[in-house]
Amino acid sequence: MTPEINELIKKITSAKGVTALLVFFFLGVFIWKNLDFLTEVSFTFKRDNVSEEQVSSDKEEASGVAQLDFGQTIVPPSPEKLPSIVVFEIQNPGSALTENVRVNIDLGVTKSIGHEVIGPKASEVSASEAGKPILNVDIKQLRPRESAYIYIHTTEPTFKRVAISSSNTTGVKELTLGEFMNVESSSRPTFSGFLLFLAGGFLLVMSAFFTLALISKLNKWMKLDW
Repeated sequence: MTPEINELIKKITSAKGVTALLVFFFLGVFIWKNLDFLTEVSFTFKRDNVSEEQVSSDKEEASGVAQLDFGQTIVPPSPEKLPSIVVFEIQNPGSALTENVRVNIDLGVTKSIGHEVIGPKASEVSASEAGKPILNVDIKQLRPRESAYIYIHTTEPTFKRVAISSSNTTGVKELTLGEFMNVESSSRPTFSGFLLFLAGGFLLVMSAFFTLALISKLNKWMKLDW
């Protein structure tokens, strides 16, 4: 083994070397776990500087296929002194206008106190009156990659079913409270999972440390020259 490799092994197996390995390991895991977030930030920054050529390209894409889908659904815990809130994101991930969007929200045991639709122009949105367990929202059109966010103040933080449809997409898509809860529970990180992650990282780093230390000791005892 060459002197350069011996010197490298000594540096890695020192306390500073182990610390550096830990830092690089957790930095790599952070980037891997948050790759979608970093990509979204970069994409948002670029979208703020859209050129006229890109706008023209978007107009050309409007002749593609219309789509309609659910985005984020937010049901936060209810405060004690304030109304609850439920948020539904209805999005058009396609490359064409989705026209005459109909959103039917069945709140079940709760009722709407008030609501607001953010995203489309106010003149393109109409909705039924508040104070009932059923809320119908009509949106004249959703442009390509545009989302409509429906904020509802409710008496309880829950809902029963949401159905969406439009005049130029096929079928009706539904989201029930049970489906939402299943997705939330499967994607929510747990404390035991966090502990397992830490244990796995610790074992990985210590395995590398002991492997390098063993190689260094064997080289010293057997006086090997590579």
